[in-house]
Amino acid sequence: MVLEIAYWGIRGLPYLIDGNVRLTQSGAIIRYLARKHNLIGTTEEEQRQQDLIDGVIGDIRSVWSMLCYRPNDFDVDKLTYRKDCLTPILAELDKWFAKNTNMSSEVIDGHSKLFPDLLDEFPNIKKHHDKIGNLKGVKEYLASDRNPVALNGPSAKWGG
Repeated sequence: MVLEIAYWGIRGLPYLIDGNVRLTQSGAIIRYLARKHNLIGTTEEEQRQQDLIDGVIGDIRSVWSMLCYRPNDFDVDKLTYRKDCLTPILAELDKWFAKNTNMSSEVIDGHSKLFPDLLDEFPNIKKHHDKIGNLKGVKEYLASDRNPVALNGPSAKWGG
C-alpha cells in the first residue's frame, strides 16, 4: 500500500491517498495519520487532553496568522511573538510531552522554519516532532518536491 501526500495545484488543497482512503484538508489528514499510527489518545481523559491541546494549537495558529499577514515590522514582531507568545506556550506543551506521547496536531514545522533553533529549547516537543517526521510516508513526503515551500498564501509578509 502506497501512502501519497501532496497538494493539488500551486498552493492548492492538501490531499492524502492511502489505499482506499482519500482525504483532503490538513486537519483531517493529521487526525487520520495520528489514528493510524496510534498517536492519539484512546481513553476519555486522553481525548479531553487532546481537545485541550488542539485548542492551544488553534490559539497559536491565530496569532501566527496575524504575524505572517499583518505585521507592523516583521523583524521586530517575530521576536516579540517568539518571546511573549510562542515560548511560554511551548514551554507548557513541552512539560505535557514529557508525560504524554499522544497528539494529533502539528504546528511546529512553520515555526521551526522561521526560528531554526526553536526546537533546541523544547526537547520533548522535538522528540514528538521527529517521531512524526519519520513516519513512513510522511518522511518521504517531507523530502519530496510535493512538500510546498510556501506556508501561507501569496499576500503573507512571510512564508507566502
